[in-house]
Amino acid sequence: MTLEFLAKGFLIGLLVAAPLGPVAILVMHRVLAERRRRAGFVSGLGAATADLLYACVAAGLFSFVASLLDRYQIELRIGGALLLVVLGAKLMRVEPHDAADPDQRGTLWSHFLSTVLLTLSNPATFLAFSGCFAVWGPAGTQHTFLNVAELVVGVFLGSLLWFGGLSFVVGMVRLHLTPERLRWVNIGCGIAMIIFGVVVLVNTIGMCCGKAGQA
Repeated sequence: MTLEFLAKGFLIGLLVAAPLGPVAILVMHRVLAERRRRAGFVSGLGAATADLLYACVAAGLFSFVASLLDRYQIELRIGGALLLVVLGAKLMRVEPHDAADPDQRGTLWSHFLSTVLLTLSNPATFLAFSGCFAVWGPAGTQHTFLNVAELVVGVFLGSLLWFGGLSFVVGMVRLHLTPERLRWVNIGCGIAMIIFGVVVLVNTIGMCCGKAGQA
């Protein structure tokens, strides 16, 4: 076993997770607002788990899942956009938490689940994995169960390393933030999430109008 596809999957996981999108903003906000790195790490674990699920279906059930996502992409995009707007509005109202008051914090399970749902609501993630696998994935005689398993495990590890590293770095920065600055961080993160959601909604409406015009 050369671990070639484990390394390729690791790089793919990093590439897909690295762009600063709504999930990364959510991870950073939870570290800053709750003053604990594990809130961000668990949120990143949720995103990495969703990436793992998409990687599995991209590697093994591409044609079926691609048609399914294409059929319901409008619903998925609208659901994801609404989730972003709701999360953004919630973030803007959050007051900076006292590190000594754990009752004010969200549960780790809720952090994990929300980022899983947020990541899965974006079909572009699946398409990104499909494109990367088409270029770097196993083909022909290399398309064995072991090689595919290496690939998807590598994706999970790469994604988890990115979000774990992000949580660690942001956790170092938060030590220098005052409650007033944290309040502005909450507002800024909330506005960014809402903007992401509105952009997705506008693009989705454009897609629907385009399809209606073609019909």
